[in-house]
Amino acid sequence: MAAWSAQIDALNRKIQGTFAPTDATGNPDPALYKAKGGTPAPFPLMLLQLDPLRLEPANPGNFAMYWAIEGDFTAQNCTPQQGDVITIDGADYMVEQIQNDAGNGIRLLVERNPV
Repeated sequence: MAAWSAQIDALNRKIQGTFAPTDATGNPDPALYKAKGGTPAPFPLMLLQLDPLRLEPANPGNFAMYWAIEGDFTAQNCTPQQGDVITIDGADYMVEQIQNDAGNGIRLLVERNPV
């Protein structure tokens, strides 16, 4: 089982490295993850956007689905929770739903500026 997890983690890191957002100079452009309780301290997190078209008919521009590697949260001793805030390119998004996937990833449904 450990070998399988290591292979999945290697695949996830390759996908993340290939499709991660970059800034104008081509450097990785992580989001900033802030736990609602303040612990741990805010930390950078690479997110990949998933299937935005599925969410847009309900409320265009307000909802998005992102994927992150579960181990990135574990490394920060953080369990994602509803109400956490993610800052992406200066805009705040509130975590509305968290879904684990079988491939050691986490899907986060977020809403832009809900307050």
